[in-house]
Amino acid sequence: MISEQQRWAMDHHYAATGQRLTEARVEAAGVILNAAQRRLSPKARVALRRGPAAYREFLADRDDRAARA
Repeated sequence: MISEQQRWAMDHHYAATGQRLTEARVEAAGVILNAAQRRLSPKARVALRRGPAAYREFLADRDDRAARA
């Protein structure tokens, strides 16, 4: 399932490209998103739920820790 914000972004993307957003495309996006989120670590999932800025911060912290190791 995709959020309202993700649905809004898809609507605008498809409108900008002149394509029609169908329910099948929304369903496919939800399936892909759910599969991708299952592969994330629990900490990454929490950061992703908090929003894009939190997830970018999580990735930067992870990269910093890896660089120091």
